[in-house]
Amino acid sequence: MVLGTGPINFDSSTVMTVQPGLASPQGYLLDQDELQTIFGIDSSQFGALPSRIVVPVLEAQPYTEGWSVINGFLYLVVPEAWVPHICHGETIPASKFTAEHCTMETKSVSEGIFNAGTSAALDIGFGGSLVDLSVKVKSSGNINLKVTTSPSVIQATTATGATGDVSIHELMAYPILKCKVIKKQRVEFIVNEEGGLLQWGSQWGLKSPNSAFWNERRVEGPRLSEEVKKLIYHPVPLSDKGVAEKTWLLPVPQLTSDGDIEVTTLLSYRGWPNWFHYDAPWENCSDLSIQLAAPNNSVGFRPMANWVIFKGVDLFEAIHTLEGLERLSQEEQGSADSVVSDKIRDLIATLRAKADLQEPLTYSFSNIDFDFLDEQLHIVPGDTLVRRGNHAARAVESAAQGGTAYMTSEDLYRHLDMLENLVPKSNGTGARLWIDAILFRVKAMLPNNKNMLLNVKQHIPSVGIPVPGQAPFKLGGTMVDYAVLSTDSRKHESFIQTSQIQYVKHQNPNGLFITEAKHDSGVPLSQQVPQAVAELYTSAKYLTKRISRGALTNGHEWIFIILYLNEDGVGIGGTYAASPPIKIQVSESYPFRVLSPGPDIVAGILAYWVCLISLSFPDFDDLDQNDWFSLLSKVE
Repeated sequence: MVLGTGPINFDSSTVMTVQPGLASPQGYLLDQDELQTIFGIDSSQFGALPSRIVVPVLEAQPYTEGWSVINGFLYLVVPEAWVPHICHGETIPASKFTAEHCTMETKSVSEGIFNAGTSAALDIGFGGSLVDLSVKVKSSGNINLKVTTSPSVIQATTATGATGDVSIHELMAYPILKCKVIKKQRVEFIVNEEGGLLQWGSQWGLKSPNSAFWNERRVEGPRLSEEVKKLIYHPVPLSDKGVAEKTWLLPVPQLTSDGDIEVTTLLSYRGWPNWFHYDAPWENCSDLSIQLAAPNNSVGFRPMANWVIFKGVDLFEAIHTLEGLERLSQEEQGSADSVVSDKIRDLIATLRAKADLQEPLTYSFSNIDFDFLDEQLHIVPGDTLVRRGNHAARAVESAAQGGTAYMTSEDLYRHLDMLENLVPKSNGTGARLWIDAILFRVKAMLPNNKNMLLNVKQHIPSVGIPVPGQAPFKLGGTMVDYAVLSTDSRKHESFIQTSQIQYVKHQNPNGLFITEAKHDSGVPLSQQVPQAVAELYTSAKYLTKRISRGALTNGHEWIFIILYLNEDGVGIGGTYAASPPIKIQVSESYPFRVLSPGPDIVAGILAYWVCLISLSFPDFDDLDQNDWFSLLSKVE
């Protein structure tokens, strides 16, 4: 649409509105009555939204030296429905449900477990009009959920008598807005951060209209009304904050004669007084939808958590009965393909989804011991990892890797010397400083075609553990201390933009998981192996891996672990191989010095494992001839 030469105005009150309804939830299956009972989500109370919203979904990447390219799409969307994303947290017996749970006001969780499937985040102000909306990059940090406790929980925990068999479930709800895309515009332009330049067009090798004839495209800043200025995107929603702060984007909506909206896109650069028309064509869309995370909104519902009790029939017993009916139906019909069998299978699938909410317990990693590994997960110790060859001699080669890149082996020793004389051994968090330093060294040791991504406190979704003959339980849903990934250098930029394991799962990086030992527990390092094995197990199950590697450490001592899952189709069981502790020695006299070759051995093992293990490839030679370890049974 042509903007003419006069003032550019827009009255947001003239935009028609819609009232999105409530769609079926993602995650756990709850009906609308349950959503209202548990969370108070009532679709009749939802507010209205503009019938048209412009959503930029853009990313920044290096282009050439000094230049960045911003590309993606502007979407013109119609809000369709609110989609509650329901996640299950802990399950606690009523007998162990304490006053501390009841009085909890907020709960901090990773927002990535909710918004992984969304394209952007939408903030909706109290007015709910077009000028009260803003689109942002979806968050990869934590979000605080308001926590409430249902009356049934309070009654169960205050009543006299045995309550240990009553399970109290933590459910979390997160708002997602589903939108239908009616038009989209490809956006692609380049920015020179040092020279203050912005360009687009095929003459720059871009899929965008030529930016020649700048005078014809210029829109003087004073022409914009105050209402229109409220629609400016600054910073532009990009994960690269530096480029985002320097770029200005303004989708100008204009009412058409039939009451619809068309959008004219203007671009500018920080400090420029004027705007320039970006006239790439808009494409009509018929079957495209996007989802927007909307944790900050005033018209739908807000993120929240609730402790609840589910009453009713034993769903696992009902499922078992229906499975028997299905087999009987197949025998009578002589085939599994019948209307009756199909209906029974549909009902079983529905009940299985609801049965997830009646699991007896969700176990956190800190509760895992050797008995739990054996009796619940059927994971037992296997062969022992023993050193292959002369580790001291190989440590010399390890020290030379990485050349002069920071941090060198010499840098590492100086850094550890400093920590040994700075942080008291009684300080439980001091271990992390040692782990960090060694991982910085590992990064420098990787070959030029590899790069590393370090996720501290990596959230791994909980996984269901099927147990034949009884109700399944869940494991995890908390944080793994370190996820160390490596990937080709050309893929590194996309990895550094997100820490979400859902994204990692669909890529092809290399890596391992590290568990920080609990210093203040008084439990020896070797007795904390079950927790590390459980973290490896949960990671392997979520990533559909058969073999997973990792380490357990307090910074000074390292136990390396390889977990082998069974392939018998049962879904549980396996063995693990653990190394004896590798201790980084320190001089006995003050000032303390870290002694060679311990740090070089630990860094060498980690660098080798980080480079070679594929997180997504299910079968690999778990211990090749170049590995630092072999299994005891394979020693020649």
